[in-house]
Amino acid sequence: MIKAKKGKDRLEVRTAELSAEIDRFKGRQSGHGLRVAIITERLAARFHLTDSERSALRFAAGIHDIGELVMRRDYKKSAQELTATEVADLHRHPVIAEQELHRLRFDRMTQLVVRWHHENWDGSGYPDALRENEIPLACRILRVADAFVSMREKRSGRELKTEGEALDEIKRSAGLEFDPAVVAELLTLEMFATPSEPPVSVEDSQPLFESGKTDEHPAEPEVLS
Repeated sequence: MIKAKKGKDRLEVRTAELSAEIDRFKGRQSGHGLRVAIITERLAARFHLTDSERSALRFAAGIHDIGELVMRRDYKKSAQELTATEVADLHRHPVIAEQELHRLRFDRMTQLVVRWHHENWDGSGYPDALRENEIPLACRILRVADAFVSMREKRSGRELKTEGEALDEIKRSAGLEFDPAVVAELLTLEMFATPSEPPVSVEDSQPLFESGKTDEHPAEPEVLS
């Protein structure tokens, strides 16, 4: 039991370290993963996700862009619009992330949430062009939360949107990029993560990066809603 606890603690620390490293590489404000995790936690509660789904979602919130960190493409630091070749290359990052998370011994469910966090409700996403309920609910939740938080953060080459502007854009993309049911629940949340003042601090919250599995060979995924 003590050994398992230590393994879990190491994974939590590693997730926090990776999340900070991803923020530095992408040139975005620190704490992006925490802000995404706060929103995904609240949405997960609304949809009654299982404990294992919520655990995977907490990890995925912090490290969903780890594939970009592994790839380390210089074009990610440019304010210029990506070329078609660069876009095609970038679309590989969720698969690379899945492979990296397996190497780091994250559980299979976390791997899949990260693999599919860029799938769109209308089937236009990547890497597998899943659509509607083919996309696990945890992935649909992360898709919405990450988009909202990203719109509210300062980043080179991207204009920061107000909370209202970000919500309006999310609403316009409901049924296209985003699950309409997840968008509807997002709009009912009383508090959103903002770039300057997260609604709760790391010290005041329960660990957001927590996993119950650290097997060297992850088990097959549980069925996600």
